[in-house]
Amino acid sequence: MFFRGRPEHFTFTLAPLTGLVEPPAPFTGSATCDMKGAWAGNLNVKLAGRTARLTAPQFSPEMGTPDEEE
Repeated sequence: MFFRGRPEHFTFTLAPLTGLVEPPAPFTGSATCDMKGAWAGNLNVKLAGRTARLTAPQFSPEMGTPDEEE
């Protein structure tokens, strides 16, 4: 899953480099990540009638800026 959001849905800090994501519906909750791949929080999304916890071990975060897109 890839989420491309508006600037107000993400907060980044540079020292240390971390990110906070708080996207709108259909997402609920928030999550933090760092450049080491640590991913924590209560970020969920409801798809096809089921709720997926996006901070579960099978999901991993990536942070980037628009100029890094392929």
